[in-house]
Amino acid sequence: MQSLKPADIEWGKQDGLPYSRLFDDIYFSRDGGEEESEAVFLQGNGLPARWATAEGDFFSIGELGLGTALNVLVAWRAWQQARRDGRVHSQLKLRIGSVEKHPLTLEDLRKAHALWPAFEDLSEQLVRQYPLLISGVHVLEFPEDHLRLEWYWGDVSWALRECFADIDAWFLDGFGPKCNEQMWSDSVYAQMAQVSAPEA
Repeated sequence: MQSLKPADIEWGKQDGLPYSRLFDDIYFSRDGGEEESEAVFLQGNGLPARWATAEGDFFSIGELGLGTALNVLVAWRAWQQARRDGRVHSQLKLRIGSVEKHPLTLEDLRKAHALWPAFEDLSEQLVRQYPLLISGVHVLEFPEDHLRLEWYWGDVSWALRECFADIDAWFLDGFGPKCNEQMWSDSVYAQMAQVSAPEA
């Protein structure tokens, strides 16, 4: 285990939003990051409808590029609603595994989350368990919501090789291909295929 280089963020370059100096890209759309996450990642994966028909103990999401954890917050809120509405069988748990090579500092994470007041409660719960920026696997448990977050601080190839398994849905959000070629490569796609569950 070793300390990681945190995300190098410039605030305000793009309308007050967090901007990555390392990848020369924004973390989420200035024209509605929350709506973008819902459309691209939830609706794009047929969620929450697929949770209603899921079998087994876990429905697993694999995320390449945790960033500000906006996708996690969006999925968590939708999962809570689906459970409240009785659209998920009572024993099913949601597992979200996210890989991030350059995690945000806790200060930057709080600053980003302040942009989304609707997620204040979830953000506070997440912040309380936010791990140190040390390479390896960090598990955050939220038993009341039947939610388990597994955060893999390190390289994407290591995470896909050693950590991911039986992924039902993918959130591919590791900056744009021109900015982050390592994340968007044939070897990464091949590793994803190997750890995907049927019908992923």
